[in-house]
Amino acid sequence: MSIASVAYSHVFGVNTKIRTNIHYVDQHTLMYSAGCNIIALNVEGETQRYTPCNGYGITALTLSLDRRLFAAAEKGAPWDVSPKMTRLERSGTRPVVTVYEGYSSKKRRSLNASDNCASKEFVALSFSSDTKYLAAQGGSPDWQLHFYVWEKGKLLATLSTSSIEEDDGSSHEMSINPCDETEICTLANNSAKVYRYQEGGLVESPLHGIGTYEVTCHTWLQQSTSRLALGTRGQGILILDSGVIAQRIDHQPSISSIFSLVIGFVSVGRTGSLDVYDRYSDDSKQAEVSFKLIRKIPVNEDMHVRTITGNAAEQVLILEAENGQIYRFNLTEQKGLKGEDPKFVPLGQPYHQGPIISIDVCIRKPLIVTCSADRSIRIWNYLTNTCQLVKLYTEEPHSVSMHPSGLHLLIGFNDKLRLNTILLDDLRVFREVGVRGCRECRFSSGGHLFAATHGNIIQIFNTWTGDNVANFKGHNGRITSLCWTPNDAYLVSAGADGAVYSWNLAEMKRENEYILKSTSYSCAITSADGKTMWAVGADRTLKEIKESTVMLEMESDQVLTQIVLSTSERMLFAGLFFNCIYLLCHVMLIYTRPSGTQSGTVRSLRFPLSGHPDDFQEHVAHGGAVTMMRVSYDDQYLFTVSEDGILYSFSISEKEERGLKKEKLNLYADEILITKSDLEEKTIQASELARSLEELQIEHEYQLRLRDMNFNEKLKEMTERFMDQLDMLKKTTSTLRLDKEKLELMHEEAISRAVEKHAAELHDREAMYSQQLMAEYDKYQDAQSATNLMQATWQAHTTMREKELQATLREVQGVWESRLEQKTTEMDKLRARMGTQYAEHIEEQRQVQEDIDTEIERLHQRYQRKLLGEREDGARLKGENGIMRKKFNTLTKDIDDNRIETARMRADEKRLRSVIETLEKEISLLKGDMSERDIAIQEKERRVYDLKKKNQELEKFKFVLDAKIKELKEQVEPRENHIRDMTGHIKDINNSLEALSAHKAAFKASIQDLTDKLGVTKTDYAIQHRKAHQLQYQIKAFSTDIHSVITYLQDSAVLRAAVNRMASKYLSGLPNEELTLAEVDSEVAREDQMQQQVLRQRVKTLRRMVENNAAKFRLDSVGTVMVNRRLIGEINKLRQINKHSDKQIRNLEVLAVAEVPRRLATNIETRRVPPVQPVANAVVMGNQLPAIVGSKAVSFAT
Repeated sequence: MSIASVAYSHVFGVNTKIRTNIHYVDQHTLMYSAGCNIIALNVEGETQRYTPCNGYGITALTLSLDRRLFAAAEKGAPWDVSPKMTRLERSGTRPVVTVYEGYSSKKRRSLNASDNCASKEFVALSFSSDTKYLAAQGGSPDWQLHFYVWEKGKLLATLSTSSIEEDDGSSHEMSINPCDETEICTLANNSAKVYRYQEGGLVESPLHGIGTYEVTCHTWLQQSTSRLALGTRGQGILILDSGVIAQRIDHQPSISSIFSLVIGFVSVGRTGSLDVYDRYSDDSKQAEVSFKLIRKIPVNEDMHVRTITGNAAEQVLILEAENGQIYRFNLTEQKGLKGEDPKFVPLGQPYHQGPIISIDVCIRKPLIVTCSADRSIRIWNYLTNTCQLVKLYTEEPHSVSMHPSGLHLLIGFNDKLRLNTILLDDLRVFREVGVRGCRECRFSSGGHLFAATHGNIIQIFNTWTGDNVANFKGHNGRITSLCWTPNDAYLVSAGADGAVYSWNLAEMKRENEYILKSTSYSCAITSADGKTMWAVGADRTLKEIKESTVMLEMESDQVLTQIVLSTSERMLFAGLFFNCIYLLCHVMLIYTRPSGTQSGTVRSLRFPLSGHPDDFQEHVAHGGAVTMMRVSYDDQYLFTVSEDGILYSFSISEKEERGLKKEKLNLYADEILITKSDLEEKTIQASELARSLEELQIEHEYQLRLRDMNFNEKLKEMTERFMDQLDMLKKTTSTLRLDKEKLELMHEEAISRAVEKHAAELHDREAMYSQQLMAEYDKYQDAQSATNLMQATWQAHTTMREKELQATLREVQGVWESRLEQKTTEMDKLRARMGTQYAEHIEEQRQVQEDIDTEIERLHQRYQRKLLGEREDGARLKGENGIMRKKFNTLTKDIDDNRIETARMRADEKRLRSVIETLEKEISLLKGDMSERDIAIQEKERRVYDLKKKNQELEKFKFVLDAKIKELKEQVEPRENHIRDMTGHIKDINNSLEALSAHKAAFKASIQDLTDKLGVTKTDYAIQHRKAHQLQYQIKAFSTDIHSVITYLQDSAVLRAAVNRMASKYLSGLPNEELTLAEVDSEVAREDQMQQQVLRQRVKTLRRMVENNAAKFRLDSVGTVMVNRRLIGEINKLRQINKHSDKQIRNLEVLAVAEVPRRLATNIETRRVPPVQPVANAVVMGNQLPAIVGSKAVSFAT
């Protein structure tokens, strides 16, 4: 038996209540807080690194400018300060700021709030640019600003930044000037203030002209030491320089965040756009620097950006939306080729925005489903850590349960319980069940049944037929929990009425029960055989129940709300009302917050329960109350959700690796559901895409051929240009080589002249310097003799000074020796006086001791006499004590009797109080039922009154309608006559349409004839083209042979043999049949088929429209003139289409006629040589013409 190991697997969600929660660490890492943990997210691999905090929730987070440190503000204990608390306990009630190392997450320092701080939290933090100072803005009610030297743990100064009476707690931001570590800007109550640390305190610096603006955000600009940008609510952006407004930029929507860049700054509103401002200098005012809008990036309306951060140097921005979604944007990206704006790249997953109400886990797939107060259902994959589906509703879902197959989902709403089918990218309602306000629903383990609560009734339904199989009644209050056994034989329910029931599904009756009306149970579970139940409730105990009897109780100092049992029945997990979870297993984990410990922890206890509260391990998790928990089917993962909107995934295992081996290699199903209409739609889309792909490939090949031709031409031009330049460079090189040789000769001559000149100058310099050296040597000799003289003088002077010093020392020594003898004499006199005084002190001490002995003897005699008197009094009091002891025994017996009677009366009082509390609860429930019934009765009476009024109005309408019916009957007869006339007119139109159809058929026949003629023309053209190509080839071969024969002109015999070979080659091997023609190019045939298909489809569409219009004419005579106009317009369009087809045919004919003569003329010129050419070459050349003609035909048709 060991303690289970619990590790973080993944966290889905962020703390949306923190103002600046997202921080940019580097290109691949983001830092934010989730629950009571600080998460470092790697956006490339979607991995997370966790830094648990020890407080009662994180309220602020900041990162230093060099990314080496980060700090988190944690709430203080929720209880108030008491005079009986120790100093350590009082410090635990105040908020704490903890500083960590950036990469190792090692704790560096903890900073406590000041002793007079009444707030429980810090709402904003900021590091100075040199990471030496740390500023922390306290929360309500006193809003104290703290300024620390964090490495020494020293609090330099505090100051209240906002009025307690006027502050509404809105828009609290704070930051330190990166250019001046002693200057701090704070936002509170829609106003900005700047403070400076000087002379041991914080002093406010005035800001002029901003009193009428509602400030929402701020940032320090990097272009000046004291320049500040303030965002306002609909009043633009203010640029302050040294506390004075230097520029005002108009910006219509409210600004939610501003971020400083190297070139300027960016601003973003809750909706609208992301605006980039750049600095510029006015030529007329050299000292002033202003900002202008250089770029505007539109933001989606549903993003609702709250804060913006990033790296100013890399120009990478990180945006946080109000729903917790994180986006990334690179300012260096420009518009695309088609002019589209760059996109905001989402990071992480779409998280919940509000408290998560319910959660469930699938058996056959690695899926979990959650529903939240943000009116959304989300399905997560806990192996890939991704959100696979998001479904938004107009009303809030109260409960959710997933079918074991992962293909169906049960959702409880206020009006109905809906059974949905999980499709590839949507949830589609499969069946609706009339269960109102379903707060709990659960599928059975087999999935063939599901249970739903309706008030205090449990209803069992068949999943596939929707039939109501059974109804279980017994609870008197709201049902809070449902749990099936693995074999679906039993169902366990718990309710707010203090009852825990076990229902037998085979016999449809109650099997076991446990009722304690003094408490309210929130959750109950059962073992696989249904014989053992565990329940938790408001009485702060975990009960183990067997056969309607409590076998074991485990007390807790907090209210337990949720428990869940693993599939292997080796682990039991429990959740707490305040931020906590208990986990019980063979090793059991408990999530709790006992007195004196931190909140949001996971505790691991040994199991079976020993009752000892200290045998556990803690793990920090949520920052809100845990609402529900589930364990995966393979006992590998624990999932918890809470009111902070965050989903935690823990990986659980035993250190001895027992009990979790059998499901580690679990294989999950991968099938999905898709409707037939969606499948057909996707098939059609696939075929359309395939056809579009073929067209694009053809177009791409054509474009590639054109580009190759252009590139070849350009390459030829570049080659010619290069050769010309190469010739020019060769000429230039030869010219430069000649110039170089000339310059080398000139340079050698100049060097020889310079060498001769240098030698002459060197000789002159040597003569001059030798003369100067002799003069300097003479000066040196004179200076040496003067030095010797001065040295002798100095030695004589030194000897005289030493003699004078010796005489002075002897005189001073005599004086001080005489003084020393005088002091020695005085010391002897003082020693003699001290001995006399010591003898006098010994004599006085002896006399005092003799006086003390005399006094002691006298006092001894006096107390002996007093002791005799006391003994006599003691004997007298012993007698009185015996009498009093008897009276005391009598009174003690009376007291015991009264105590027994008091205990009995207290037991009766306790019993009566429990009865009174039960009756009061029943009275409150009855009052609630009565109020609901009164409301229902009033609603029914109001509806009856409304129905009566509607009945009266309907009677009035009936009278009016009768009159109108009479009028309409009078108008029917003329309309019928008009209908008969229009029917005849429609017949005439039908006759004209038949004539048009016949005319269209004639047109089609003529088109077919022209098409046949065009095909014959193409065939002739292909034959002539092949013949021309064969003639060209033969001419080239004949020319080659002639050139080879000419070389033998000198040798007649060889020449004759060569001529004979040519004759046998070109005259005896002539073909006897015509060469086969190549087929028409597939592109032209495809284009022709597409044109015919379009025309046929258009004719069918027109016929269908004519039939529909004729039917409408027969059914409704109103609007006949408009319908006739529409028909005439369609006929005109048809005529235009026919004309257009005629033009296409004429264009094709013209093209064919223009191409054929040219090819024939070429063919005639090349007929002088007999055509001898392989068939393969003819086929190849024959395929080229249809491609060219086809491409031109396509261009004409389009």
